[in-house]
Amino acid sequence: MLLYDRYTYNRQQGARNRMLRWYCAKYHAGCKVTVLTTSENIVTKVVGEHNHAKPILHELSDVTYTIRIKENGHKCMQLGNFYFGPHYTRRLKTRWRCVRHNIQCNAVVYTLVVFVHNMSGKRLAIYNGYSFYCGVQSSRTYTWRCTRWGNCKSRFILSANSNVLITGNFDHSHEPPPHVIRNGIYIRV
Repeated sequence: MLLYDRYTYNRQQGARNRMLRWYCAKYHAGCKVTVLTTSENIVTKVVGEHNHAKPILHELSDVTYTIRIKENGHKCMQLGNFYFGPHYTRRLKTRWRCVRHNIQCNAVVYTLVVFVHNMSGKRLAIYNGYSFYCGVQSSRTYTWRCTRWGNCKSRFILSANSNVLITGNFDHSHEPPPHVIRNGIYIRV
């Protein structure tokens, strides 16, 4: 996801002449604005005008949330006194919507991959409450595996130069470990 001038954009697959094309997150609602960036995400061109107001965004940092698997097998995120269920996942971004969306609650939360360090200084990737370590590095890809690698086969592969998801298996055989991220440090609780 790209945030530019308080509008959000999704990346179009592929690249031409090392340029990345991003389309407005409201594209399917009729907004055709596109942004061109370099591979380093430097904006070079904006095409079109938005036909909607800028979204109201609240960026939360140092937030404590828990993700649990309910008895029926569905995931549920608790953020404060509010509960969210997964709506959809695209690449490494999951959209969670309020479990009361049927009664007109439009609240949503997005979880992204967050790169942090554990208490001993090793780099971890946190995604949907699960922790991953970088198991294999090559000149072109990084393979991230669940930190419970012996029992869990969940992993994903990112391109080395742009952290773009190449492939992934996010089916875990366990619940996410309870943790807090404070100042970029992953702490199990």
